[in-house]
Amino acid sequence: MATTNWLMASPTPSVFLHPSVNPRLAFASIKNQTLVKTRVSFLTNAKRRLPVVLSMTATEEGAVKSVLPGNGISIMVNGCTGKMGKAVIKAADTAGVNIVPTSFGSASEAGQTVEVCGKEITVHGPTEREEVLSSVFEKHPELIVVDYTIPTAVNG
Repeated sequence: MATTNWLMASPTPSVFLHPSVNPRLAFASIKNQTLVKTRVSFLTNAKRRLPVVLSMTATEEGAVKSVLPGNGISIMVNGCTGKMGKAVIKAADTAGVNIVPTSFGSASEAGQTVEVCGKEITVHGPTEREEVLSSVFEKHPELIVVDYTIPTAVNG
């Protein structure tokens, strides 16, 4: 291999870095061709260690499109009236995951509207679960459901 001024991620050469045009950065990414699910180490022809800065950006349009209903991953948190349910919604919202404005809870919570992160989430009781869940799956095909309901809400 010829001596060149670039870095390659290993074990799979999926990230190639080249000298950056910005004098403050040592290297910049050329193209991320595939995802690497293992640790990434960098091979270089130089004997010295180099600081590496990696950054990823997305267009605003692409970021918005990925969290609209029907695009990307959506999360529905059952039992969202509790402390853990609210914490998961806040974390998902911060991460940019689409929050489904529907939740399931106990019969006593049915009909409530809970506001978390500026989003109003309607809580449905056990008697409505089949009908509501099928409509949620139609709108959000890539759905993750997190369940913090109490056992009596699920079992009757």
